[in-house]
Amino acid sequence: MCVYCVRVRESQREVSRKQTNSSLQS
Repeated sequence: MCVYCVRVRESQREVSRKQTNSSLQS
């Protein structure tokens, strides 16, 4: 597994988490 792929996956998870949090707050 390439480091870039891991970083991208991590950022994707982070973004989805933030979206879920914002949707819950609103």
